[in-house]
Amino acid sequence: MKKKIPENFIFGASVSSYQTEGDNFYSDWYDWEISNINISETCGMACDSWNKFNEDIQLLKELGLKYYRLSIEWSRISPTPGKINTSALNHYEKILTTLKENDINIFLTLQHHTLPDWLDHGWTNPNIEKYFEQYVSVIAKNFHYLVDAWMPINEPGVNCTFGYFFNEFPPGQKSSLGYIHASRHQARCHYAAYNKLKEINPDIPVGFVKQLIIFRTLKKTIINNFLLSYYDYVFNKIYLNIFRKGNLPFSIRTIPDIENSIDFWGLNYYTHKWVSSKFEGNQTFNFDPSVEITQTGWEVHPEGLLEACRVLWNIKKVPIYITENGIATDNENQRKKFIYEHLKSALAAIEENIDVRGYFYWSLMDNFEWCMGYKPKFGLASIEKNTLSRIPKESGYYLGRIAKNKELFFYE
Repeated sequence: MKKKIPENFIFGASVSSYQTEGDNFYSDWYDWEISNINISETCGMACDSWNKFNEDIQLLKELGLKYYRLSIEWSRISPTPGKINTSALNHYEKILTTLKENDINIFLTLQHHTLPDWLDHGWTNPNIEKYFEQYVSVIAKNFHYLVDAWMPINEPGVNCTFGYFFNEFPPGQKSSLGYIHASRHQARCHYAAYNKLKEINPDIPVGFVKQLIIFRTLKKTIINNFLLSYYDYVFNKIYLNIFRKGNLPFSIRTIPDIENSIDFWGLNYYTHKWVSSKFEGNQTFNFDPSVEITQTGWEVHPEGLLEACRVLWNIKKVPIYITENGIATDNENQRKKFIYEHLKSALAAIEENIDVRGYFYWSLMDNFEWCMGYKPKFGLASIEKNTLSRIPKESGYYLGRIAKNKELFFYE
């Protein structure tokens, strides 16, 4: 059965600079890979998108996707404090200009999990707001005429949770106090960036990108209900409350008008998670063994996308773009089914009068997936090992046909 998609609904693919460009030597993640004995696979050349960006653009065109969400690597622009690398700036301008010359619209992320290695203590650095605003100002002044939408920070909850709880992202500190300080600095940085971007060009929308996880209890008990509320607060609500109440994370303090520093939601959705007092150690958020599991061990739950749209819409009624949604698998029928089922949920949200305006699949191509390395295959294209050539997959063409015809049909 086919389902009509609104004509103004956009389709695209997402990537991040560190995961695709390769050789980001001045990033905290580069240092983290070298020093962390728990990381078995380093990023290295990644997909070499720094040099092969034209191939990425041709891939988008071949698949029929007219929107691209990519990021800029802060550490390339500013490899040392206060210094601007004009060569890197010019190179990014070339990438963005080439996208525009090929009629591809740009959703630009300014910080996607990585920070410059000179920024001591990362998000807890007391001067990070000043440094981030300076960086944003440079990017906005140089590129605003090329950008269709801004996203200052990608998934702040992930940055903090994995950097200060689970020791899987730098700075690798298990510190509740560090988590609190980092999350507050992220809120302030988003607000500063929003104001700076609007000052330079008020016509370009600025979004807040949140990976939203729907938590569920395996069994309703007092302890499990408490755990559910705790994880939902720590991972979701401390950031969502910025735009509902103007609260800084973990605080009753407000910043005047911070709740209005959002023009659209960027929703990153992959899975939902279970909580239970019976889980121990690495069993936390374990899943129902009877359902479909991906290469990353995540449960496939497309209904959660509709629920996530409802959550964001009830917080702030601004447009929603699904800025990341994807599956790690080598099975193309599984990937096409995943896309189909999640787009069904997006259309169900629209039928509820939730203003969902677009879908970006993660990711355009198989790439470096942080502490999981290159094993998870999320891409709409694979990367040939020796030449790093982009090889489109069936799912990429499938999504392209949906985008072209504005019609959702069951995968073939």
